Amino acid sequence: MEPYKVSVYFVLLFSFVTIVHGVKENNGEKALSGFWYEVLETRLDFLQYKLNEMELTRKEDQEKLDMKLFHHSLVLERLLFIINKLNQTIEDFTSKQDQALIQRNLGLYIPSILYRSCKEEPTKRSGKYAIQPNGNDVPYVGYCDQTTFGGGWLVFQYRFDGSVDFWRNWTEYRDGFGSMDEEFWLGNALKSHRDMKFSTKDRRNDIHPIDDCANLYKGAWWYNECMQSHLNGLYLNRNSATSIGWYYYKNSWEGYAYSRMSIREV
Repeated sequence: MEPYKVSVYFVLLFSFVTIVHGVKENNGEKALSGFWYEVLETRLDFLQYKLNEMELTRKEDQEKLDMKLFHHSLVLERLLFIINKLNQTIEDFTSKQDQALIQRNLGLYIPSILYRSCKEEPTKRSGKYAIQPNGNDVPYVGYCDQTTFGGGWLVFQYRFDGSVDFWRNWTEYRDGFGSMDEEFWLGNALKSHRDMKFSTKDRRNDIHPIDDCANLYKGAWWYNECMQSHLNGLYLNRNSATSIGWYYYKNSWEGYAYSRMSIREV
């Protein structure tokens, strides 16, 4: 009887074993198979219940988030209206010296709170400005470079110390990230580069027959097959195609310590 006991013990441990050498199938083994089937079925039912519960929670959270975003958009519109009114009041009742003091304290130039582009900003002083390309666009704060090559440049990428992670997804590049006072990417400021679409780690638009350029080189760029420049690569102090670089500048992928990208209307 001892071998029979051992064989039953192994059937309990390895429930998916269908043949036990040296032991004929009997009614007890059939009962055990049925038992484990019921156990598996119960566990699967429980997992399906938990998945349904998680999906319901996700939908509820998404609805709450959508409501918050809608509310924030209304608040933003109201704030912009108030800012414009305050700006007009500042223009009407403050001297140029007072306006200069406000500029130093707030870091935002006035008198006009909104400009269509950096080129149309009249003071021609580099700094942060509220930009609204047209009346249908949501205004945003951008940094205008008014000294390089005649000024009027909107800086949409700035890197100098590696403090901001640029290995990001499509949505983050579309919306922008970082801070005007630190490293940043402004967002959808440049829509094409020699007819190539922008690629990120979660959205491939390169035309390489094999490689996924964004994931292979840890960046986000207007990849072709794949690139000769890579200013959104990793912040590395070494010779690597994954680093910030412009290959034909020195025929090398030695990582850059600084990069800055700007656009200007023609």
